[in-house]
Amino acid sequence: MIIDEDKREEQRDQILKMMYLDDVESEFVKNTLEISDDELKSIVDELVELGFLQFISEDELKISKKGTIYVKNQGWGF
Repeated sequence: MIIDEDKREEQRDQILKMMYLDDVESEFVKNTLEISDDELKSIVDELVELGFLQFISEDELKISKKGTIYVKNQGWGF
């Protein structure tokens, strides 16, 4: 279970990194992370719940101020 939680956290972080660096499409994210539609939806729901992403339309998201601060504070070299 811990391995799955670690992998899930890594996937969340990867999505945040991608969105911080560029405007990305869901197909690109799914292919890059090798995840399904359901897995992506679940991760996105978590990121919205955490306040790291926010919907700007029914099917479009952006990284929130909180998400941007999180990414910058991770020391990922941005």
